[in-house]
Amino acid sequence: MAHKKSRHLSRIAAPKSWPIKRKQTKWIARPDPGAQKLATGMPVSVFLTEILGFARNKAEVKKVLNQKLIFVNGKIVKEPNFIVGLFDTLRILKYNKLYRVLLNHKGRLMLKEIPVSEEFVIPLRVEGKTTIKGGKTQVNLSNGWNFLTDKDTYKVTDVIFFDSREKKPAKHLKLEKGSLVYITGGSHSGKVSEIKDFVQEGILRKKKFVVAKHNDQRLKIPIKDVFVIGVDKPEIQVQ
Repeated sequence: MAHKKSRHLSRIAAPKSWPIKRKQTKWIARPDPGAQKLATGMPVSVFLTEILGFARNKAEVKKVLNQKLIFVNGKIVKEPNFIVGLFDTLRILKYNKLYRVLLNHKGRLMLKEIPVSEEFVIPLRVEGKTTIKGGKTQVNLSNGWNFLTDKDTYKVTDVIFFDSREKKPAKHLKLEKGSLVYITGGSHSGKVSEIKDFVQEGILRKKKFVVAKHNDQRLKIPIKDVFVIGVDKPEIQVQ
């Protein structure tokens, strides 16, 4: 008989990206399976208790959620273990606060307060494409969402600013020289840099890198660790 997956996670074993106290108690809530990966998202209950301090325990979290005071990407959240991850927006209706999940310079998840105009704007990277019956293309995005299109203009690693209210793409940004990227991995997490070039390394299995400029520093970042967020300036507030 298969064992049901635990609803809790050892604090010591939690991803390093989680900005939590490791020795406070033994266990912490495990997020339900969802669009975000474990390394890039935490349960909404953890954000409310350990990051924002808007609730002291799970009972208070449930009370807040039952009052329909918490929105993620503009949608009411009712489950304490609902996963909230990188680039998602989190609204606390009771306090009229709106945040976006980002990364600090240590690669840990953080919340940045943002303007109301950004609540439904979610940057998502194109991770793959599939041709389906009828000749349409299904575009698969970094948080598990997807959409259908008749156009073949989207390439893997491009970024789509998705309108979560209208459930459709609002803006398409290509990964190309001159673009601004947000770094999501490594020692330069959270930095915004301008793409200067692309390079490949390796013989049998080539690895692709972005060569970017941050202030006067030259960075070489794996292409999987960058999100295009603008051209002349970021489309969303990230710093």
